[in-house]
Amino acid sequence: MERQLTPSTVLRAGYAGTKGIHLMSLVGNVNATRPQVLSDGRIFLPPGGPRLNPAFSQIAMRRTQFDSAYHGLTISLDRRWRNGLSFQASYMWSKSIDDSSSTIADDFDSTDSVPTVYNYRGNRGLSDFGLRHVFALSLSWRLPSGLALFDSTGARVGSAGRITDTSTTSRQVQMAVKWVF
Repeated sequence: MERQLTPSTVLRAGYAGTKGIHLMSLVGNVNATRPQVLSDGRIFLPPGGPRLNPAFSQIAMRRTQFDSAYHGLTISLDRRWRNGLSFQASYMWSKSIDDSSSTIADDFDSTDSVPTVYNYRGNRGLSDFGLRHVFALSLSWRLPSGLALFDSTGARVGSAGRITDTSTTSRQVQMAVKWVF
């Protein structure tokens, strides 16, 4: 959605959502210790207990039974002034939920990617890579034609074989900052 508030100010808002089903992930060790069902129904894997198949140690497996969901809201404000100065501020709220995510899991990882292979829904929670709140701010200033710029040594930028015709070139000064919290 976009709304022009003034001739030089625009407000934008948007939503994005996705759902992933049957996603592939590394289960990790499917040859865990024999589970014990506790009186409250929870599954307990005693450390050092006998494995399901004592002939093997860890058995890694990839499965395609994981799900994910993402919801994101963005709001931005753009403002342009006549003197070449422009400003943009944006905020993003997002939430990513899945059954199995890892920012470092690979084929050579010796740890269990999924905490329990007996109840995949019990592993559902916020994604490892989720960014909940992001605020970004950017400024841009298109310098007037013919304006001379100088570097840190005091030499004019554009001299000594660089850009020399300042009447036909356009220079900009830009700044961007992002906060993730």
